[in-house]
Amino acid sequence: MHWPRFLRRQAEGGEQRADYTSALISALVAQAEDTADVTRTAALEIASGLWARGFASATVTGTDAVTPDLLALIGRSLIRNGELVAALALEGGALELQPASSWDVHGARPSESSWTYRLDMHGPTDSEVRIVPAAGVVHFRYAASAARPWEGIPPLTWANTTGRLAAALELRMSQEAATPGANIVPVPSQISDQDDDDDDPDPLSGLRDDLLAAKGSFTLVESQIGGWGEPHARGGPRGADWGVTRLGASIPPANVELRRDLLISVLGVCGIPPSLAVIPADGTGQREAFRRFLHATLAPVARTVAAELSVKLETEVSLTFPELGAADVSGRARAFQSLVGAGVAEEVARELTQLNT
Repeated sequence: MHWPRFLRRQAEGGEQRADYTSALISALVAQAEDTADVTRTAALEIASGLWARGFASATVTGTDAVTPDLLALIGRSLIRNGELVAALALEGGALELQPASSWDVHGARPSESSWTYRLDMHGPTDSEVRIVPAAGVVHFRYAASAARPWEGIPPLTWANTTGRLAAALELRMSQEAATPGANIVPVPSQISDQDDDDDDPDPLSGLRDDLLAAKGSFTLVESQIGGWGEPHARGGPRGADWGVTRLGASIPPANVELRRDLLISVLGVCGIPPSLAVIPADGTGQREAFRRFLHATLAPVARTVAAELSVKLETEVSLTFPELGAADVSGRARAFQSLVGAGVAEEVARELTQLNT
């Protein structure tokens, strides 16, 4: 069995990690529920879900350590977090890639081979901290900046304004939808002479309590035809308020349209043709969107994932998507026939149209 040099040294010289009595807390302060957070939006979940399922369908050659579950986690993490770090480990004599929950990278030089990773590894009932060299981890990145090459950057960090706007709008609409709803039916007062020295300083407190208790049902309130608290003491348009009034969420149509536009923008930022997820399209349009997502988005990033695996596992690893590519086989077959008919050699035409993948 082929093991990377890092693991061979580890097996020969003992486990290379620091012993800690307890792991550091992975998050210091949980985000408040009313804080706009793009990671909670439907737009980002649609995008990360498509990436996760797309990566999970990949066919991996060169290693048995990369499972569909790990591929799905890689795809989701690249979009939501911009990166994923997994430690190389031997379990029962087999090579495993164990994802870290959080990590820090240390090193004074720009060369990645000189970096050291501090990994937080969590289990169901316990956790541990590992200190490993760069050779002992695989670090997948969606994108990186020359100023901070040790960090992966997710797409919505590059498009931060769009992400914040989408999160703020969805939060505002969810708050609006959570407002108490009720159907108000005015009825005549049963008390004709209220005491002016009422102990209740807020005459609307009872109404507020009724609305909160209604929870979308009906509540009865005093008719205001005759004036506040004295239904027959003052003149008023009789019968003007004999009807049901609906109170509740009132989301402006413009916000609904803006949310749809932002969803399209988020999908575009994540490399997903909008017609693949939200815009109605016929079968031909869906197949074209799927082809673009596969060849212009998933496949190029998969090459960077395979390259990182090849370096760290010290064996040639490749990721291909024959199942996804099958959706476009008819179009590629037509292109193949056109190329052959134009005099292109079959082997060349087959390679150009990728009919063998």
